[in-house]
Amino acid sequence: MRMITLYLIFLQNFSVMFICVLIFQIISISQASSTFNEELTLSQLEYSALAKFKEIMLPKIKVDYMKDDIYLIKWLRSQKLDIDRARNRLSNHLSWRESTNFDRLTDSDFQEFVGDYPYEITGVNKDGRPLLQFYSGIWDLRKAALAGKMDKLLLYASKMLEKAWLRVRDFQMEGKNVTRFAVIIDLDKVNVRQNLNIASTPFYAGIVLAYELQFPKQAEEVIIVNCPSFMEVPLNLAKSVMDAETKRNLKVYGTNKEIWAPILHETIDPSQLTAPFGGTLPSEYGF
Repeated sequence: MRMITLYLIFLQNFSVMFICVLIFQIISISQASSTFNEELTLSQLEYSALAKFKEIMLPKIKVDYMKDDIYLIKWLRSQKLDIDRARNRLSNHLSWRESTNFDRLTDSDFQEFVGDYPYEITGVNKDGRPLLQFYSGIWDLRKAALAGKMDKLLLYASKMLEKAWLRVRDFQMEGKNVTRFAVIIDLDKVNVRQNLNIASTPFYAGIVLAYELQFPKQAEEVIIVNCPSFMEVPLNLAKSVMDAETKRNLKVYGTNKEIWAPILHETIDPSQLTAPFGGTLPSEYGF
């Protein structure tokens, strides 16, 4: 009789535990779906603006993914549904793509950067968003600047941002509820000589402007870890050209891994992070 009673208690506790886990999973899925639905749900005003915007812009767009509603609405929302301003922004973007030969550039055009300026689009956060894992701390900005290649390095970084968006689009084609990617930046090994001088500081404003002007509202959050105090100046320079939403989505943590790692792992499982971010995911760079 005692064994039967203990067995019944076990079943009761197991059922409660199972229900709690199920509720937690439903809540997690619901939160991710909520953001996804907010991105995809158009108000009547947005629907009307998008229809007019498409009528103006679609004849000018050559790249297939740029014709998607989910892509075009980002330009409108970045300009608070002002059709004229959004048209100017997207027209400038199209001119930029043409003037830089952007759509014809491939990885082979950036071979001088691949080994020394690493990043990976690998893993997902707990909301299923793809991760851009950016090892900015070991990027030798001074070297690129002195070689006269800062503009090309910024194009390389712009390709990085586009690849992250294309991964989002791949996920969407697979039926996943994803509308943005997440960025995590490691500043470990950053140093004054390579990263904090007159030649290299334009990169910080340049990459933010590349995001704001060429790839608006494509990242959900930007998390920086291992940020030393001497990076405050370039960080403030970068913030000066961010819009309000990007600033809200930016989180910066210092060099104490015992502080930032648990916070980072609340939203990203270590199995989805490479070693520089305290994870176990294999890196193509051997980190």
